[in-house]
Amino acid sequence: MKILRNIAVPFKMYEPARYMIAQKPAIRRARAEGDFAAESAALCRATSGWGDAVVRHFHMDVTVSGQENIPRQGPVVVISDHQGYSDIPVLLHVIRDLPLSFVAKKGMGALPFYGHWMKKWECCVMMDQANLRASIESLHQGMRLLQAGYSMVVFPEGHRSKGPVPGPFKKGSFRLATELGVPILPVSIDGTYNVYEAQGYTRPASIHVTIHPPVQTAGLDRAGCEALFEQVRDTITGALGKQGAQKQGD
Repeated sequence: MKILRNIAVPFKMYEPARYMIAQKPAIRRARAEGDFAAESAALCRATSGWGDAVVRHFHMDVTVSGQENIPRQGPVVVISDHQGYSDIPVLLHVIRDLPLSFVAKKGMGALPFYGHWMKKWECCVMMDQANLRASIESLHQGMRLLQAGYSMVVFPEGHRSKGPVPGPFKKGSFRLATELGVPILPVSIDGTYNVYEAQGYTRPASIHVTIHPPVQTAGLDRAGCEALFEQVRDTITGALGKQGAQKQGD
């Protein structure tokens, strides 16, 4: 029954791809001319259009609090909980004016069409968690993207929680921000697991996104980084309810 209910998923994902395809010439042209502003605008049109279409096709009812906290200019490191696959299109639907690059597992690069897009247009930094040397190089790649003006999205749990209770946050996921002194934009996403993970097939779901005020990271010492980690973690999980906050403290 679950297989039958998921048959339509590839077809629903096909139509949103046209938003990315439509912007490829503009992205190529801007890169060839070294025009980051034009490149950024074209990437944002591609990714936000894709996010809008995925949200629409899968009948996600997305509400947002704190949208005024999204900076008009980057770079920032967006740190968010990770309940399900739908977190990515939801973030692209909500954060529309910053060119976003995601830290993702290496296997994401093998996805048909989207994997090629991620690698070619630098929409993802592929992280091989089993290879320390490759992970360090991925960190350096993320830093280069931040220095170039991209904003990064990091899911500090390292995997989907597949439910309302977030897994433990990994401190290393904050290094992209603290190494360069880039502000962190904490985001809480609540309800995406109901799109697919809760039942194993897609269905309409209500999702709430909370954008918290940016947190500065410049000039922090080791104790300051530890306090920053706890502050951001508690801010994100606190908006998900007491159960999620308690799991972090175990």
